[in-house]
Amino acid sequence: MDNAAEDVEAVKKSLVELAENAWADKSFHGKVSFKPSQKLKEKIKELMGHDISEVFITADNMRHLRNHHGEAEEKRGQVNFKPEMAGEIYDVVNDFDSATKERNDNKGNQNVLVVRKGNGDSFALLVERGKKKAEVKTFYKKTKTPLMSDAKSPNLNAQSDSVKSSVTSSVSQEQENVERENSDTNVLCYLARDWIMTCLERPSRRYPRQIR
Repeated sequence: MDNAAEDVEAVKKSLVELAENAWADKSFHGKVSFKPSQKLKEKIKELMGHDISEVFITADNMRHLRNHHGEAEEKRGQVNFKPEMAGEIYDVVNDFDSATKERNDNKGNQNVLVVRKGNGDSFALLVERGKKKAEVKTFYKKTKTPLMSDAKSPNLNAQSDSVKSSVTSSVSQEQENVERENSDTNVLCYLARDWIMTCLERPSRRYPRQIR
């Protein structure tokens, strides 16, 4: 095994250890950095307009993976992320099959989503940090071919997180509909009540008796 291969294995081991430590201790801080492949550097230059010399992921990022992609992901067609999977992040980032520019975050940092095809597509969101670094903000893996509706990135919170936003939006819309219907019903009740009261208060018309 050559030095380059040994370095890659060491990076993957460090990624796993970072995930394990971050999950075990919420106060743990740290990060793992690695060099971008030539393929990634060229794509970042194309999409972001500048080179990068470092890719990194932090303990906080690893905790994000636990909190947002670590449980019950099968309901969303995803694999539950586990610390032992952290080494895959290196392969997805440096040996992706496609990459797309996503909308900037609220601080103006550029975002690029990389996707690696395989037995369940894997996604990683890279966020610009200065002009020389990119942070792996999130990572997740599908268990099936993604639907057209969710083939795009989760942007900033990862694609799967956008499903939560969609559900939240639907619930909010449903609540608005219910509130609107209740308001309309109340208006009708008030109108009916006023009509009844008007009828009760109106003096009855007296008709002359017919003389037979």
